[in-house]
Amino acid sequence: MIPATRKLLVVAVILTIQCQLFAQKSILDSLKAVHNRLDGDAKAYNAVKLAKRSLDRKEALSYSKQALDLATTDTTELLAMNQLAWEYKNLKHFDSALTVLQKAESMAQGIDFPQGLADVYQTWGSVYSNQSLYDSALLFQQKALNIQEKTGDLEGMASLYNNMSIIHQSKGEYQKAREILTRSQSIWARLRRQKEIGDSYLNIGTLYFYQGHVDSCVMFITKALTIYEEQELPNFQVYALANLGIIYSEELGDDEKAATYFQKIIDIEGQVNSKNLVSLALNGLALIEKKKRNYAKATSLFERALIISKANQNNYEISGILTNLAGISLEQGDFADARARYEKSIAIKRSIGDNRELIIPLTGLADAEIRSGNLSVANKLLDEAYELAVATGNKTSEREVLQMQIRLSKAQGTYKEAVALYDQFIAVKDSILNKDKIAAIEDVKGKYETEKKEQEIVLLNQENALKEASLQRNTLLIFGLVALLVILLLIFYLIRTRTAQQHQQVLQEQKIRMRETQMQAVIDSQERERKRFATDLHDGMGQLVSALQLNIQSMKAAGNDLEKRDTLYGNSTQLLKDVHTEIRNIAFNLMPQTLVKEGLKAAIIELARKVNNTEGITVHPTFTDFDRRLSEIQEVSIYRVVQELLSNIMKYSQAKNVYIGITGYEEEVVVTLEDDGIGYDLDQFKTSEGNGWRNISSRVNLVQGFIEIDTRPGGKGSSVMMEIPTKEKVGDEVA
Repeated sequence: MIPATRKLLVVAVILTIQCQLFAQKSILDSLKAVHNRLDGDAKAYNAVKLAKRSLDRKEALSYSKQALDLATTDTTELLAMNQLAWEYKNLKHFDSALTVLQKAESMAQGIDFPQGLADVYQTWGSVYSNQSLYDSALLFQQKALNIQEKTGDLEGMASLYNNMSIIHQSKGEYQKAREILTRSQSIWARLRRQKEIGDSYLNIGTLYFYQGHVDSCVMFITKALTIYEEQELPNFQVYALANLGIIYSEELGDDEKAATYFQKIIDIEGQVNSKNLVSLALNGLALIEKKKRNYAKATSLFERALIISKANQNNYEISGILTNLAGISLEQGDFADARARYEKSIAIKRSIGDNRELIIPLTGLADAEIRSGNLSVANKLLDEAYELAVATGNKTSEREVLQMQIRLSKAQGTYKEAVALYDQFIAVKDSILNKDKIAAIEDVKGKYETEKKEQEIVLLNQENALKEASLQRNTLLIFGLVALLVILLLIFYLIRTRTAQQHQQVLQEQKIRMRETQMQAVIDSQERERKRFATDLHDGMGQLVSALQLNIQSMKAAGNDLEKRDTLYGNSTQLLKDVHTEIRNIAFNLMPQTLVKEGLKAAIIELARKVNNTEGITVHPTFTDFDRRLSEIQEVSIYRVVQELLSNIMKYSQAKNVYIGITGYEEEVVVTLEDDGIGYDLDQFKTSEGNGWRNISSRVNLVQGFIEIDTRPGGKGSSVMMEIPTKEKVGDEVA
């Protein structure tokens, strides 16, 4: 009987591509908190972000529709339409998704928005991929890739390469899939994106599995799992665990270890709240019970998984579970029930165009026909299954089909043909599995401990050999070994102590350098402020005072010319008003009195009002649960960082709107800035000769905070998130 759960590997990979990493809870809470206080395009833009981060698909669909209704600009409307199509796709409403995408394509072409058009094509390809229309999916993914290559969007290119690799894999084009996946992996490595590198390893492992290289498959999936564990990504660990559980159960026969992997999935499922994960684990555990012939327990587990799969409208899982249930009926001798379930599974596989996984129920149905004596029907089924296995390069399925053909030949009495098939079966089987390599891979995480144990065994053998020598020589050798061990321990202790001291010294030097850097940044900032203050006094105040002095001298020279004196007096009065205004502006730039007297909230509102008086950009400040005063250094640092970021946005991003959000929590304050501009080069900003990034970094470090900037040239705006802890008191010295 051919194992029927290899389809879980496909499900795991597809789900991995579709799954997005959940946003941080504080950001999601902040977005929801300010949502009802926004209106118009700002609220529409916020609704799109909520849809992207929402864990509930129906809630995400609702936010997408709301964004489309509220959008007042073409770019925001296009974002909302693309997100709406994506949510329709997730809910399997493919016709609705395609209708929205057609409108979005026309809009993107009309407003000349290449990045938006690329996103539309990528979503379009995903819709077709979910329907198993792989050629159409590749066509639209290629369209998106052409745009991303022109704009130089490396992240977008890597994501598209990964998606295209999955589609080629679904078509059985493994070599093409591997070539494209290598391009994606190269970009993620260049960008140092560990999570995405893990995704690449997982997909490479799956490719090796279908090519019959089980040893390489286990190695790469184990690498992926290690990365997901190190990065603390339970949402992705489960897919690596599912693959490893299936391989150890079906290919390596280690059900005990497989069960531990499946149980870990159920444990992690509680953290990520996804029923798909329960279905994967239930399938795996049910198969283990089936191998133990605990049919009642296996059937119960399969039926629980089937309920979940039907609720999720997941045809891949439904067909696989039907195949598994048919296998139980077959082993219990209920051929009619087995035949009915196999036929339903085959119908589903044909309807979704899954030729690679169609092999499994075809072979199972052939087994049922052999047991029922319908040998000619079984022969036709196995011929079709073998052609599919060869066409897709699926060595594992080819092995199982050959094994079933041997049984058929024996049942037909054609023993010569059975012998030839057996030779072919052995050749395929030997090419699939090298158990020596698997043993090495299985212990990859415990390599150090294994080497240590081997060294201990060598020492034990040496001691046994010494016991066979004379007592005197034995005693001398023992004393020698003890002395050598003491010396080695002493050397080791000295080296370790010296290393620790050097490490401590390096850490201290790093702290000193960091402090010096911060101090230098503060000094530079102060010098720049002094220079600007001197310039303002010289260029502004100096000219006004000089003009006032000339007016006063002219009044003296006017003598009894009252009309001229009145004119000069009026000019002098206006000059005094200008002097007063200039003094207030200089004082505001040095330290806004609103910030000192009324706090951060009032100062941000005043800053927004001053920026809004200029042409071309509008600042929208919002505050959530934030009415308290912070320490002076915290308020000044946050204000100066916001001021620096606004200046950078106004210079480079071509934005029309900037949204500033400040949310107060019990132990921290979260500040967000988002704009609808074209983005900018973050690396260039950080390494530029100016002091902008150094001032921001030094002030954030000064208050023990954290800042993250998400932007890229030609992108859809930029976003900044800054977290400032408020639980522990931060000093009040303002640099």
